[in-house]
Amino acid sequence: MNPEDHGVCHRMRTPEDIRRRPPYGTQGYSPTAVKELVVISQPWGHTPYHFIVECLPKLMILTEELAAYPDLKIHVPLSLDTLQSAEGAMIEEYLSVLGIDSSRLVFGEVYFAERVYWVTPTRCVIPPTTLALIAREEIRQRVKRLDDWEELEDLEEEERFAIQVLEQSLRYRAKEPVILLVQRSGRTRRLSQDVDKMIRSAVLDIGGRLIEYDAGLGLSPRTVLRLFGCADAVIAPHGAGLANLISSRPGVHVLEFHPSSPSHESSGMPGLNLCALHLSRVLGLHYTGALMHPVRETEGTTGAADSGGGEATAWTVEESVVETWLRSLNAVGSGSVPVGS
Repeated sequence: MNPEDHGVCHRMRTPEDIRRRPPYGTQGYSPTAVKELVVISQPWGHTPYHFIVECLPKLMILTEELAAYPDLKIHVPLSLDTLQSAEGAMIEEYLSVLGIDSSRLVFGEVYFAERVYWVTPTRCVIPPTTLALIAREEIRQRVKRLDDWEELEDLEEEERFAIQVLEQSLRYRAKEPVILLVQRSGRTRRLSQDVDKMIRSAVLDIGGRLIEYDAGLGLSPRTVLRLFGCADAVIAPHGAGLANLISSRPGVHVLEFHPSSPSHESSGMPGLNLCALHLSRVLGLHYTGALMHPVRETEGTTGAADSGGGEATAWTVEESVVETWLRSLNAVGSGSVPVGS
């Protein structure tokens, strides 16, 4: 498949068309025959946000068929024709939350099928509204509620700490809002140490409970969806991880920081991206966007350094923005929502 297609695998072709136009990178064609096939692929669908928000919800229209026909294959978007990759693992893990085994997944350009379930592609960045709402409820049902957990033996070791912290924090849920701070410890869009301290202090000032989640920690999708699903509010620099808002209950507040200089080497972005805004509107979340600005921090006080001679780039935000947002959050009484609602 042409890498420039970025996961475009949803073109319908006749056998004659295939013979006239062989797949990219081949001398001929070698179509694979399957009995039934559902196509959820669309542009950029191999990346986390676009898969979770735009592709995965399409399966909600076929839950009965997926249960009734075990041979029904699912065509997933991959930029490389293999599941043995980071994007392949991401797709497998998120589909496993819905109980879909990786043996049902197919990929690549050419397939013959007796029956094709064709779910209309959506516009890039825009979730399929009705299906996204259904997907949220399905995910929230499948991801165990915190007060229903029994034993942790089946969990990976690196997940235990985050879950134990979360369980401890949620004991105070009836009185205090639970706020999830998403951090990025890599080279791009990492909040400065001063911003981290400021947010912790501001949350304490309103009587809230702060849960800090590092997007680079490698927690499983199931655990990350639990974290987002139990938060009253989410604070995060822009990143694909905000796609996990799909497990958030209605009414959750979101504060997203956007780079003021998208062209900056530590931004990792081609320009302003409002993916989380569109998702929040569909899911009924209260979205606020704010700008963050690049600063330099001395190497040794951060988790990542670039080539700047002992310094690393981080991002800072205005303290008044965070404080005003937190005060408005506290005023609406988000902490009064029962656990698991």
